[in-house]
Amino acid sequence: MEQPEKTEPTKTSSYNVSPTGGNTNVSDDLKQRVVEALNQDLYVDSTNITVHTEDNMTVELHGTVPERSMLKAAEECVRNLGVVEIANDLKIQMV
Repeated sequence: MEQPEKTEPTKTSSYNVSPTGGNTNVSDDLKQRVVEALNQDLYVDSTNITVHTEDNMTVELHGTVPERSMLKAAEECVRNLGVVEIANDLKIQMV
């Protein structure tokens, strides 16, 4: 008889880029790298961006940015880390 293939449970974690709130669980290496990259990127205001990772393969970006150009800049910043699957759910912050 064939043994069923063992699978590990899915790990998910979130981290708010803003230092004023959000989940401070930083155990996931990919999430840490994404957050650091967004914080250091000169073309992205990451104050209101929340990062969510799933299985160290998919990165989701949620929240708002003040300018349209930052939508693509944030995604490009994550892509430069080698991430292939990016769900960019960022919106332009209405003033």
